[in-house]
Amino acid sequence: MPVYLSAAFVLHREKDIYAAGDEMGYIHKCLSTIPSDLPLESLLERAGDLYLQYPPTEISNDPMLLRMNKQVYEHFNRIDSRNAARRLAQEANEVRSRLFVRATMWTVTSVVVVAAAVLYHAYRGQEWDFVDMWSPFS
Repeated sequence: MPVYLSAAFVLHREKDIYAAGDEMGYIHKCLSTIPSDLPLESLLERAGDLYLQYPPTEISNDPMLLRMNKQVYEHFNRIDSRNAARRLAQEANEVRSRLFVRATMWTVTSVVVVAAAVLYHAYRGQEWDFVDMWSPFS
């Protein structure tokens, strides 16, 4: 029923909408502002008349509406398939970047471990006299 009430409201403001011409801002203003002297009872009656004149079953079987629905459905299907392709490409990029980060972290870790092992083996047998020189307890 809200669709029929909206249609009745648009029909009530018909003169203002036609007077606006191609001025979309003015049309939006006409439709988004509700005048204070809006005849609600007559709009509700008009909505009921529209409901009786054009029941939902008749509207849903309208060939023009069916064709438009098919076009809209196809359009959104195309958009959906493009978005799916974009999502797949983005996920592949994320996987590659995660692999790159993991490989980098493993490389850095292994280089640090190897450097520590080399330093340990290089200075294993030596005395650490220079450390005592810097110690505050000596």
